[in-house]
Amino acid sequence: MNKATWFVTAALSIAVAGTAKAGSATANLNISATVSSNCTISTSAVAFAYDPVVANSASGADVTGTGGVTVQCTKGDTHAVSLNFGQNVITTTQRRVKSGLNYLNYNLYTDNTYATLWGDGTSLTQTVSFGPFTSSATAITSTVFGKMLKGQDAPIGSYTDTVIATVNF
Repeated sequence: MNKATWFVTAALSIAVAGTAKAGSATANLNISATVSSNCTISTSAVAFAYDPVVANSASGADVTGTGGVTVQCTKGDTHAVSLNFGQNVITTTQRRVKSGLNYLNYNLYTDNTYATLWGDGTSLTQTVSFGPFTSSATAITSTVFGKMLKGQDAPIGSYTDTVIATVNF
C-alpha cells in the first residue's frame, strides 16, 4: 500500500470510528384521525297547476304535486329532516302560496296517502328520517307529496311560497 492510500484509509477509519454510538432509544408516535358528522341538503320544487273553473272546482278534484329532498351525510349517520311552514303560514297545519293579496291553501306530506303532514315534528306534523347512510358518497332522496284542496276560488296569478328544509347534524 502506498503512502497516499494509507493516509486515506487511516482518515476513513478515524471518521467511521468517530460516528459510532454508544446506545439507542425509541418512542411511539401516535397517529389519530377524527371523522366528523357532516351533511348536505338540496331540494326540488313542488309545482301545482290549479284550475278553479273545471278540474279543481268544488265538484272537481284536489290537485297534487311532488318534489324532493335529497340528503347526503357521513357514512353511518341517521338524521331527520324537517320542513318549516313557509312564508305564508296560517297555522302549523296549513300552508299557503301567495300572489299579491291572494292565497291558495296547500300542504306537504310524508307519503302519497296524504295522511301525515311533513313539518318540524310539532303540531300533528312529522319529520322524515334519512339513513343510516351506507356510504358518504351516496345521497338519499325522499319525495315530498303536496296537495292543494279543490274548491278554492283563486284569481289568475303566479303563486309562490318558500319552505325551508333542515337537516340537523
